Amino acid sequence: VVLVVMVRPLFSIPWGRVNGTEVTREQAPLLYQLVERLCEATGAPMPKAIFVSNSANAFAALRSGIWSIPTGHVVLSIGMPLVATTRVDQLAGVIAHEFGHFNQKSAMGLTALVHFVNRWLVRACASSERADDFFNDFRDRYRTGFFEVLMFVMQFFIAIPRGILWLLLLFSCRLCSNLSWQQEYDADHTAARVIGSQRYSKTLRQIVLASTAEGESLRLVAEKWGLSNQLPVNFADLVAVTLERNRERLTSLAKSIFSKKDESVMSTHPPMKDRVNRLKEKEEPGAFECDFPSTELFADFEGMAGKASFAMFHQLVGKRISQAKYVSSHAYFVKHA
Repeated sequence: VVLVVMVRPLFSIPWGRVNGTEVTREQAPLLYQLVERLCEATGAPMPKAIFVSNSANAFAALRSGIWSIPTGHVVLSIGMPLVATTRVDQLAGVIAHEFGHFNQKSAMGLTALVHFVNRWLVRACASSERADDFFNDFRDRYRTGFFEVLMFVMQFFIAIPRGILWLLLLFSCRLCSNLSWQQEYDADHTAARVIGSQRYSKTLRQIVLASTAEGESLRLVAEKWGLSNQLPVNFADLVAVTLERNRERLTSLAKSIFSKKDESVMSTHPPMKDRVNRLKEKEEPGAFECDFPSTELFADFEGMAGKASFAMFHQLVGKRISQAKYVSSHAYFVKHA
């Protein structure tokens, strides 16, 4: 029974791949040129693919989780709300940060493996609790001395490994957190060498601000969908409009988030304040500056952002997406915000 409880979760873990809409060189020639230059500057390998999502951030990941550890196939995912709310040099800093992770292939592989173990431990613990429920139901149904003693003994032998699994989970989470924090600090230094410590510090603040606007925009869409069946054509533009129209309030909210310190064992990123303080210590001058809007990197930003938006809305509302009435982001904000 103990063996079944511990092994069964292996078959329910989602192996998964990186989700998003893939961008080709034809759809974003300037973006690919920027990525290639950043690869040369950071010594990182060219990503196997570039995806866009609806997050106000970017990330590098092994394409197929732990299965990509032997091949080292890494992909880059860029959030369209991030593109809509940054300049080219700010976006370059974020991408350079992710390329800092590209150069951490061994650490990324180890972190992916630890995450896999964590998911298995969580499911193993949950599975043992479901086994407890089964034994309790069985004992209530057959109230005889023999069965009650048998069920108690089986629950006892499940409780011991469950306690051990919880202790291993806590240790594994702390290990993963420490690994992730150090990876973030190293990747920040890579970004600072490209665009400068001061400019990247401001970029981190912009990411927090854009993420706050993203959360407000997503909440607005979720709340108003059932009332009007309306959706914005471009979610990234809605984030930009939300940020522009509510800048003072969102800036105040972002400041409180920026100063927040998360010291839980599950934390994968160090506090923003600590990251900025470390960047100040480095005092990197940087070598790249460009104040053009990041949207210029795409041949058709509106079309690409629209595809990414549709994919997210389809996940949000399901088959009812066919009933949607699309309006411009500006009109959507004016009517519903």
